[in-house]
Amino acid sequence: MLPDSFTVFLEEYFRLPPCNQFDLSQVPHLQHLKVNIDVLQKLEDPLPWLTELLRTGVNSLRPKQMNSLQTIWVTYTVYLPAPYMDRSINTTIFGKWSEIDVILCGEGSVDLEGGIENEKCDSHAYDNLQSVRLEFMLENPIGFGVAPRFLKEMVLHSPRLESRNILTLNAFDTSR
Repeated sequence: MLPDSFTVFLEEYFRLPPCNQFDLSQVPHLQHLKVNIDVLQKLEDPLPWLTELLRTGVNSLRPKQMNSLQTIWVTYTVYLPAPYMDRSINTTIFGKWSEIDVILCGEGSVDLEGGIENEKCDSHAYDNLQSVRLEFMLENPIGFGVAPRFLKEMVLHSPRLESRNILTLNAFDTSR
């Protein structure tokens, strides 16, 4: 019997050949997915891999077939440079999050005010999803107290998850 929970460390996952990469469609009873990502400045963006991983939860032959995922928990460890340095890489790391938003919630056009229009009533692969939790562990050379500012500076466009009220964002100072 398979466990109902796996932890995937993307740092190691990136090194696997495509035939050995994790495929959510192969674990139909998986209910909880936790992904830990270290984001260091000027390294390749892990978001495309996360996008592809979550895309495997949608059966390409039967896209309306629901998977069992109920929670997705993504933890990012982010190094924050000193305030006088360029911080844009840390505040825009989720610039392409909207693609994940569509994967997890299905299609539906977004109006200019950010609301969802023409949302499909059909079932979707991630309809069982109850929680998407993004946590940021902030490594900061200048000390504590930057988590609230980081959350204000961060750009995350996720109108579908927000309209379902299942997206939670948290940031924590982890400086020593």
